[in-house]
Amino acid sequence: MNFNLLSKSSIFLIKQEELDLAIRKCSEYSFNSFHTKKSDITVYDTFDRRLLSKNVLLFRSGDFFYLLHPKNKKYNYFEFNHPSESFKISDLNDAKIEKALSPASVRLLMPLLTLRGILEVYDLKNSDKKTIARCTKYQLNGDFFTFLIITPLKGFKDETDEFVNLLKSFGLNYSRGSIVCELLNKYPELNITYSNKIQTVLKQNDLSDRAVSFIVTELLEKAEANIDGILHDYDTEFLHDYRVSLRKARSILSGVGDVYDKEKMKYFRGVFKSFAQITNDLRDIDVYLLKIPEFIEELPQYTDYGLNDIKNYLLMLRESEIKKVNNFLQSTEFKQDFAEAVNFFQKEYINYPGKSAGKEIYTVAAEAINNCLDSPVKRAGQSKCTSPEILHKLRIDFKKLRYLIEAFGNVVYGEKTEVLLKKLKKLQDEIGLYHDYHNHIIMVNYILNDMSIKNDNTKKTVKELEKIFAKKRDKTENKVLERLDIFLQKKNINKFMSRSIK
Repeated sequence: MNFNLLSKSSIFLIKQEELDLAIRKCSEYSFNSFHTKKSDITVYDTFDRRLLSKNVLLFRSGDFFYLLHPKNKKYNYFEFNHPSESFKISDLNDAKIEKALSPASVRLLMPLLTLRGILEVYDLKNSDKKTIARCTKYQLNGDFFTFLIITPLKGFKDETDEFVNLLKSFGLNYSRGSIVCELLNKYPELNITYSNKIQTVLKQNDLSDRAVSFIVTELLEKAEANIDGILHDYDTEFLHDYRVSLRKARSILSGVGDVYDKEKMKYFRGVFKSFAQITNDLRDIDVYLLKIPEFIEELPQYTDYGLNDIKNYLLMLRESEIKKVNNFLQSTEFKQDFAEAVNFFQKEYINYPGKSAGKEIYTVAAEAINNCLDSPVKRAGQSKCTSPEILHKLRIDFKKLRYLIEAFGNVVYGEKTEVLLKKLKKLQDEIGLYHDYHNHIIMVNYILNDMSIKNDNTKKTVKELEKIFAKKRDKTENKVLERLDIFLQKKNINKFMSRSIK
């Protein structure tokens, strides 16, 4: 693989007519075309457009990938051969690429849009007829967009920069962020159509049953949008987002009380739980497999390869779990239950009103948030918060509270919503990290005991991991308890309480 993140190339995204005009004005320069061929340009990103949302553009022509990053003034490219069209950052096995593409995280990078075009390569000569740069132009068929890439030859960077600055002086588009915006405006299929966050915007006087139906319907749509990715096993985030969407729906139905008939609320909370519960073991396995690189860094060298046995065992378990999950998601029973839920929250809910159905959502949401906030306050007051079980319950409390605020914060807190969500997320994540270390100790011993084939090195690896996790857990516990004490102070709790319930 050829990888270059230090290229001094410059890139323009322009209209062909503008380029032609600019080149005619560059009378002291000449262009010698020596290679022309048909070439497709394929734009890559994740399912949820993590790169484009950060104004990062990744596109491919042949085996070459071109990367534009708004925070990097240099133009990046790398050559990469892969058996399939889609790939993960880890497949590239290069730390520089991982850093450059970090917004994509563990998600699959897949082709989103292929643009037909012509590739032309030129030698750029100065007034002395010396070749100072290589110019590559991708002209898109039936469109006015043209990518122009200018790469200086060794020893001619300054001269090439003069030419680039001359083009810029003619008003040609050189901004990386503008390039992405231009493409998003021109090609709607590149726009972000999915987010794992609740996007529905409510009004304070919306009736509660209708408002909640909007939110739950959106969450069901998000869960459904991830099913294809789970079935194809593209990446682990599809399963994660599917589970989170269902968890949010359950939390919201639990939090808003009697907006609908109690029996119906109880029934659908149970349905959503069953939709997610079948995936519990698969998600646990995915989390541990994702953690293995981190475990390797922590382990003494002599135990490193003991993780191979554990990894292979987890992969074996994963094969059976993914089959079980896929069979469930493709089953007639699941499809019928899912369709029933969608139909209820889109239409049928009006036939099953609860006592709060006619109230304004502001009133119902504010009360739900206040009631949810009481739970961690009381739980913390009744115990010293030092046991893993209590901390885990507190984490769930904060998670439910965050979901309610994500859904209804705009009608209760207005512009303060994002600040409150960030505080809750940070606290929830820290408690979650403590809980993870605690569970890691239990899990690695469970795996060791369950493995049919194990050796001394595998046992040593588990013992070393136990020590590492225990040390990290204890260190994290002190931090969590300190932050909990701060959060649970009355002045901080008051920031979350709604005192103007109608």
